[in-house]
Amino acid sequence: MLWPSSRGRRPGLVLVTTLAAAAALCLAPFVSASSGDRHPVFKKCVQNCVSAQCDPSFPSPSLSPMLRLTRWTCHDDCSYQCTHQVTTALLQHSNPEERVHHQYYGKWPFWRLWGMQEPASVLFSLGNLWVHWNGWRKVKRRVNASMGVKWWMLALAVVQMNTWFWSAVFHTRDTPFTEKMDYFSATLTICFTLHYTLLRLFNLFPYPPARPSTPPARYLLSITFIVLYFSHIWYLLSTPRFNYGWNIIFNTSLGAIHLALWSIFSLRFSIKLPYPLSMLPTPYPPLDPLQISPKPRYSKMSAVLVLATTAAMSFELFDFPPFARILDAHSLWHAATIGIARGWYEFMIKDAAMLEAARLTYDPSGVGRVAEKVTNDAKASNTLGGSRQYVEHHR
Repeated sequence: MLWPSSRGRRPGLVLVTTLAAAAALCLAPFVSASSGDRHPVFKKCVQNCVSAQCDPSFPSPSLSPMLRLTRWTCHDDCSYQCTHQVTTALLQHSNPEERVHHQYYGKWPFWRLWGMQEPASVLFSLGNLWVHWNGWRKVKRRVNASMGVKWWMLALAVVQMNTWFWSAVFHTRDTPFTEKMDYFSATLTICFTLHYTLLRLFNLFPYPPARPSTPPARYLLSITFIVLYFSHIWYLLSTPRFNYGWNIIFNTSLGAIHLALWSIFSLRFSIKLPYPLSMLPTPYPPLDPLQISPKPRYSKMSAVLVLATTAAMSFELFDFPPFARILDAHSLWHAATIGIARGWYEFMIKDAAMLEAARLTYDPSGVGRVAEKVTNDAKASNTLGGSRQYVEHHR
């Protein structure tokens, strides 16, 4: 899950996200301006390097096998070498006004490793990939197969793994193709995450035997998101120039909706919401969340995760030059999402156990304890297959 929240003032968090998008839009032109690659010293350095090393009439130096594997060219290598030569020279300049950390072609200068342009971001992207793979395994082991929510949780994990795979590829080598795959995969994750959230919070899953088939609204919702996603991709590919601003607005808008929904989920356990929010389905049908006692210990967990995500987004807003040309704000954002993703899987698994316990008992004062026992049994046996029999026996 990418866009989770906190307790307290939910509209404030939505405002933070909206301001984040606005700030990103304002900063985008300056980032793309890339003062470094317009610097006369850099341009002269690249020109001399290409003339000396990449001219067909001179024997060009052989690139290492790893650089060839990651599709570096002689011109790319000249740009890389000049980027660091100019950066080092400027940072050591005698005039303090000249000690400026420039961006080159829209990126900060990073020391490459084994052909990877941004090794820290690659490492953290792979860390996220592993977390979602591990989350997929946990869901498969610990969520009852009779719960319709399980298969959507597994699908969500697969979509997230795809996103972080392309993130690692993009940060390894930035090309027009890998950039688009990174952006389109991230958008797919946001769309699918919101789709899952709506399915879960509006209870659009089959619940045998009371609801043996899938509600028709689920098909309508899925078709809507499919059309929405491919329309967005078609628009971005049909314009002469990739519309980064629209891509930010689109993704942030869906993320804000997702944030608000999980905030409402947490609020329902502590206060009675005003109309029309009071018309939303109960989180654990048929029970009123205000009557559940004791409250599930994780009832505020989604709020905490949304707050953590909102805080982690500050790395994307307040960009800074990479420390030691290795760690920058974007790589730290990827590092932060590793812990947040782990928290989401724990929450979703406990939420599924609570959903099953509510389906099996109509006692609001006992459902919390039943769900806790179901979760503990699942951890011990790595399956929820025996939870129904456990609940029936202890009613």
